[in-house]
Amino acid sequence: MKPLVIPLLGTALVIAACAAQPPMPAIAPEATLARVTGAAPPEGAPGCYAAIEVKPVQFGTVLRSVEIRPAVIDPATGTELEPAVYQEQEFQTVTDPGEELAFETLCAAELTPGFIAMLQRALKARQLYRGPVNGEMTKATRSAIRAYQAPRGLESDVLARRAAQEMGLLIWTEE
Repeated sequence: MKPLVIPLLGTALVIAACAAQPPMPAIAPEATLARVTGAAPPEGAPGCYAAIEVKPVQFGTVLRSVEIRPAVIDPATGTELEPAVYQEQEFQTVTDPGEELAFETLCAAELTPGFIAMLQRALKARQLYRGPVNGEMTKATRSAIRAYQAPRGLESDVLARRAAQEMGLLIWTEE
């Protein structure tokens, strides 16, 4: 009977470890994964950087009063004979100027199939990834990366080094 107890205990531990976990708590705004920049990271900066992620400019429609006909003024007295006529017109305007974000990523050599599988398991434990753990950077994996990073201030499907550190996939180092 002893040989049967060990496999059952091991199975119970695996099931307990894979049990659904509660959702992650909200992240404070200061816990952002990216920094706003005006340019690319400096040449020779440590680590690997993603191509600058650009948050696009957002446009919206606004109403403005436009003078259709000016007021008629009596030149002799300077009094207004007829008031100006205005009409509301729609105009397109920038509602959000957008921004450029630079962030440190993992280098290509670090994105091994083993690391990607570990990432997929971490995202699955956070209920963000529902695909197979296959060690491939699939569309579903990238979507889960974006879902993890967006509340932390980074709308990108490229894994930030800091996000990997927060998930416990990399060791924190002094910056």
